[in-house]
Amino acid sequence: MFPTPPGLYDAALERLKTRLADEFPERSSVPRERFVMTERLADKVLSEQKSTTIRYDRDRVEYPAGPVLPLYAAAEQAPHDEYRCLARLRVLSVRYSTFNGLTEADARSDGFSSLDELLGTLQHFYGRIMPDDTVCIYEFALERTATKQKTLAWNVVLQSASV
Repeated sequence: MFPTPPGLYDAALERLKTRLADEFPERSSVPRERFVMTERLADKVLSEQKSTTIRYDRDRVEYPAGPVLPLYAAAEQAPHDEYRCLARLRVLSVRYSTFNGLTEADARSDGFSSLDELLGTLQHFYGRIMPDDTVCIYEFALERTATKQKTLAWNVVLQSASV
């Protein structure tokens, strides 16, 4: 869990980074600056049918760059670097699992109707994932601070292709 006050969050983040270095010494740890999802999945976040997102990188493990990260939606046919910012997500927790350690409960919290659907979608987005590969599971809550109209109107082009 990540506490809200900045000083407490910073301390929790440092403990997490130390833990990642100990548990995954062969991988670099990288901060996640934002979440990018297809419009279909982003809509599930906005309707509160999705409270987690699972991320995978074969060579790295990640951690949240801050307690609140922006959510961007990518149209199915849009260029890879054109996204719309829809909302802000408060990171409640982050945990790590093997790909074959994912459960039906993980699938439901991620907005899928079954574990098979989740696993297939992850393989579609990331390519082949081996059973013992590590995935990162972020639990989040939708921030209610910005007006929906204001955030939906914020169209951006991101410089970096990392998502």
